[in-house]
Amino acid sequence: MPKVTPVLEEKQNGIEYLQEATSCNQSLLEESQIKQRNSILSCILSIRLFLIAMITLVVLLTSVSIWVTAYTMNEQAAMEQVNIVIDNMNEKIATFVNGQLIPAKYVADSMVNDYHRGYIDLTDSIREYLFDRISTFGVSVTNLCFGEGGYNTLFAYSVYADGSITYGTKRQNENLFVYKANRTTGEYYIDKPTINNMTYTIRNTDYYTESIALVDKYPNGAFGAPYKVLNGPQSTYWSTPVYNRTELPQKKNRIGFAKINISLAAIAQFLSNVKVMERGYVIISEYGNDYVIGSSLNIPGIDDRRIKMTNITTRSAGSIMSKLLNFQKVNSLNNTAKIVTSLMNENGESYLVASSPYIFHNLQWRMTLIFDETEIKKGIIQSSYVILGVSIGVSILGIIVSVVIGWSVTSPFFKLQTDFKNIEILDLVNVKPRSSIFSEANAIYSSLTETVRWLAEIRAFIPDSILNQLERTKFMKEGNPENKKDNSTFDPGMSYIASSQTLQRMRYFATLGPVMNRAKELNEIAQMLNVQVIVDQTTAQLTKDSVIFRPVERILEDSQRIQTVYQLLRKNTIRDDEWLYELEQKKANAEFDQFNSDFSKIFESVDNEFGNENGLDSVLSRLTEYSQSNPNDLVIKRLEQILSESKLKGESFFTKYHTQLAKQLVSYVRPGELIQSSMIYQRDGQ
Repeated sequence: MPKVTPVLEEKQNGIEYLQEATSCNQSLLEESQIKQRNSILSCILSIRLFLIAMITLVVLLTSVSIWVTAYTMNEQAAMEQVNIVIDNMNEKIATFVNGQLIPAKYVADSMVNDYHRGYIDLTDSIREYLFDRISTFGVSVTNLCFGEGGYNTLFAYSVYADGSITYGTKRQNENLFVYKANRTTGEYYIDKPTINNMTYTIRNTDYYTESIALVDKYPNGAFGAPYKVLNGPQSTYWSTPVYNRTELPQKKNRIGFAKINISLAAIAQFLSNVKVMERGYVIISEYGNDYVIGSSLNIPGIDDRRIKMTNITTRSAGSIMSKLLNFQKVNSLNNTAKIVTSLMNENGESYLVASSPYIFHNLQWRMTLIFDETEIKKGIIQSSYVILGVSIGVSILGIIVSVVIGWSVTSPFFKLQTDFKNIEILDLVNVKPRSSIFSEANAIYSSLTETVRWLAEIRAFIPDSILNQLERTKFMKEGNPENKKDNSTFDPGMSYIASSQTLQRMRYFATLGPVMNRAKELNEIAQMLNVQVIVDQTTAQLTKDSVIFRPVERILEDSQRIQTVYQLLRKNTIRDDEWLYELEQKKANAEFDQFNSDFSKIFESVDNEFGNENGLDSVLSRLTEYSQSNPNDLVIKRLEQILSESKLKGESFFTKYHTQLAKQLVSYVRPGELIQSSMIYQRDGQ
């Protein structure tokens, strides 16, 4: 091992330096320990935890928003479907009710028209006409009665709830007779009177008085108020005024009415079979008095008397209808307003109530559809559970992915932290090259590897005492009590011995292979031709677009292939914004292009393009001219010399021409002799 003797005068200074360094390291250690966060705060403010928390929060917020949005959209879709169901059911019910009420109006109007046109008269011959209307249109009463203009006449058929039929007649100036009739033929049994010779004033009857009041308000006829037939269903009637046909069309003097009764039993029967989903129901009632016309509910006592909708006890429907009326009153809604709202009965059950008007001529009825909200929301709740399950699954998967991403992204930081701790004490052996699938982390690793490589070279020049002190600082930072004791010693009288580890860290460079011989050969050519930079043919070809070259010599490679070597002149730069400079540069480049062309013709033309004497003379002329203007250019002089000698010898084929360099030992120095002032160095070019 080489021995290095320390300088004694500097021993004390070295000790003071080490003591100062130790004190400085101790202070830095204490300062770094003060700046270090406690473990809980470090964990909370960790990038890894931050990434995991943020990604998890985003996933959870996304899942919750998707669930809320899906629930809201499903609820809106369900309400839209319910609205469609409401419209369809209202249309279906209204169509059926229309089909029951229209015949009453049609029969009454047709009877009046037939009388006005003289097709029928108020005589016994009208009996068959009236019965045909009963059997054809299914009405319950066909009554043509005259009680004004001096008339007191009536002809009528009536159908009862048990299916029996009667025929009534009151001729002018006679009393009223009512007979049982045949249900099939309409023939009445004169021997079976139900009312016999009873005094009867048509003008004073309730239905006639009510018909007059209706016609005063509705001149073309109107429906009377629904009523309960004794031992029969609820019914209503249509009255159309009859005028004295002898005075038409000039005058309209009313003489009576065509009154057609129709039973509402068919409407009630139809409504009883209507299903509003599974637990809903429908109620049709009158506006104003709120009497029920029909319902899908089984209402006790409805067959015996008229019942108001607010008095329905079945399924606490009366309380819901009372709240509907109160809602209408509080919100100042008119009777025929369409209402859709959510109401709760006295049992706390929530229902969706849809009330809409049914209007047919002067009739105004309320159609109310009641939906159980649990049925409406059943599908929404089921779908929301499915979406909630999917959201929970996605959230769990998102949390797992967030942990993986947080771990993957922050893993390079922890690896870098470990590497920097080793770099801190120049423990570069434990800093291994790393790689990552992420471009940024991979770039950092590459930079760190390069930095460590340079630090390893610098470390070779750092004394071991400094390295030991760095390691001691590391142990102190780690809080190892066994290593807090200062084990380093320094004896001013000791010699410093370079360790093998230090020698292994010494920097050295070596270049092996034929490239060295080529570099030496090119160096010799550069010295011979007095040029600065020489490159081989491969280098010149790769950089010809950015650098200006000119050929200067030809050499023989180890592969016995002749190649041209080039002189590097300058960078090929032309500034487009200075046209005069551009012209000068192009002119100078043109001269080099001519020289390159001549060189190529001389040495590289395979078809002996240069074989004629005129070609040789023209090249020699240009070389001579250039040589005179550049007397120090050895390349031109050498080329001019070669061509002149070849011309004298009559040689004109130069494709095999090349230059070989050789060295010859002309002297040597024996041990102990003085070196002479000069040695012969000879170059031989062929």
